[in-house]
Amino acid sequence: MAQISFDQIDAYERNRGGSTGRTFSFFALKNHGDKALVRILYDDVSEFMFYSYHQVDAQNRTFRINCLRTDADNISSCPLCASGSKTKTSFFIPMVQYSMENGELHQQLVVWERSSQYRNTLASFLNDYGPLSDVLVTITRNGVAGSKDTRYSILPANPKMYANDAYPIDSTILENRRNLNIIGTLIMDKTANDINTFMQTGNFTMSTTQMTTQTDNQTLPTFNVSQATVIPTTSIPMEQPPAIPPAPSEVHQYQTPNNNGFTTGTPVVPTSVTTSNVSTINRPRRYY
Repeated sequence: MAQISFDQIDAYERNRGGSTGRTFSFFALKNHGDKALVRILYDDVSEFMFYSYHQVDAQNRTFRINCLRTDADNISSCPLCASGSKTKTSFFIPMVQYSMENGELHQQLVVWERSSQYRNTLASFLNDYGPLSDVLVTITRNGVAGSKDTRYSILPANPKMYANDAYPIDSTILENRRNLNIIGTLIMDKTANDINTFMQTGNFTMSTTQMTTQTDNQTLPTFNVSQATVIPTTSIPMEQPPAIPPAPSEVHQYQTPNNNGFTTGTPVVPTSVTTSNVSTINRPRRYY
């Protein structure tokens, strides 16, 4: 491994994205009533990210493997499609999530996975409010853990409680958003040869013993992808979501109705935050 100097180590770690190779985390609200303060990093529908992949089980593991076929390609273009394995299409939503830790405002790049049908909800929200990176929003989970009827409501954050200028987007977050890759991180990037090896052996890398066995025309273990269990859509687990940051202290006391998790009192403002020139949003629509 090449030697890295003290002056280079920060950039090296940032580019590697830590030990996982990712510069983002999964977004999840685990329990009914959980809420998060975010900015959705989509400013136009042309930026929406959809990916089609195969999700199969093998050797007590779950694999998400990129589908090699486009709509115009023959089914034989993808060995998994040819084997009868079904595809799944997901809509991936990059966001910056805010939280308050030890009195300091923290932000993190997260990715929210939704079904492809959710594009209509987000497109409608974008049409109403313009570029979404300019809009602070709250996302609330409505449904107990494990419920198949869980829905999520998205509302613009009350500017009297959360001044827009108090929650900027860090330049590192923006850089990581520009370089965000779903293929190769959340979804495995494999060639047809890789997939054929996987279908024969259950692994992507053939050992020397397996290669010798194949050369000797002996029988290899068979992994039939068409018989694999395609697991249902579930929320990807993560740690308990951080609390929504308190709002700036200059605003009046408030009390959010319907017991939605906010507390009554004067919120705490992060250091060096101003609340001037805050516009109000009249009767925001609720999106599900």
